[in-house]
Parts: sequence; structure tokens; C-alpha cells
Amino acid sequence: MISNNIVSVIICDTFTREVGKFQSKDHPQMALLVDFSLSIDYDKEDGYRHLQILIWAEYNYVGVFCQETWNVRQSIFDDDKELEPGPYEKGTSEWTSYSYHDSGWVEGVERILREYERRIISTRVGTLSWH
Repeated sequence: MISNNIVSVIICDTFTREVGKFQSKDHPQMALLVDFSLSIDYDKEDGYRHLQILIWAEYNYVGVFCQETWNVRQSIFDDDKELEPGPYEKGTSEWTSYSYHDSGWVEGVERILREYERRIISTRVGTLSWH
């Protein structure tokens, strides 16, 4: 597995190179969105969970936010046989701010990666227009 430090460097360098700070006069403004697939508790649920990290800088300060999304159903097992699974439920948590700072934003990215390191199984990185 790739270390969190390497992933953090890749994310932060990509933001700096592809998106950047001081976007208040840019049209459209851009943000970096990193989407991680998260593991689920296979004994209790079926479906998908994701973690999204959003990085944006209107001026010099860089905001780092994250949220979880899911589409899961609870599963009930008896002697390894699934009994009456519930319906799939989609959901999204509120965006949580991890950093809003001119230089400390990198630590915000690192903190998110540390908190989720045991659950991250894959990732996608991309920029998006900020309307």
C-alpha cells in the first residue's frame, strides 16, 4: 500500500499545479475533488461508501473539506445465509472543514488521510468547475 505521505504530496501538488490559489477573479473558478472508495463492513452491509476531499482557494487561504457518501443496505445473516436484506439507502454527510489556512492546509489533507487510512481502497482525482 502507498503511504499517506506520498498520497498527500500527490494531492497537494496536483492542487497547486492544476487549480491554484487566488481564484477570486477567475471564471470559472476551479476546485480539486478527490474521491476515495471506502471499505464497508461486509458482515453487516452491502453496497458502496465513498470519501470526497474538496480543496479550493478563493484567495491565499486554501480550504480543505471532506464528506462521506454511501449507497448501502443492511444485511442480516444467520448461519452464513442472508435473510431479508433491507432496501438500499443513499446518503451524504455534511461537508466537514479540516483546514482553512495559507500554509496549514497540507496538514488538513494529511489528517483526513490518517483518519481514513484503514478504510481507503481506491481513488479518483479530478478538477471541477466552481460555479
